[in-house]
Amino acid sequence: MAWSAPKTFTVGEIVTAATMNQEVRDNIRYLKGLDGTVQFSAGIESVGVAGYVKVGVLSTANRDALTAAVGMLVYNSDDDRLEKYQAGTWGVV
Repeated sequence: MAWSAPKTFTVGEIVTAATMNQEVRDNIRYLKGLDGTVQFSAGIESVGVAGYVKVGVLSTANRDALTAAVGMLVYNSDDDRLEKYQAGTWGVV
């Protein structure tokens, strides 16, 4: 299953199991890498007394599907580089 941009539900809209499967379950499976796709995970990791920051790894298409906000960092797996979102565009860190 592939990533699909999350839906914005409206007040009074009827939500079915099929809709929720696509909007929630399939995207969760994608993010977890359960269907052979790239995982997205980020956070602060520790190794003994040392630590590091782990940013999400995304393809250019997956990065562009995000609702980007100033300060976001991603590792672009297509271009093999760390990128930041600033002033309305993605750029190399």
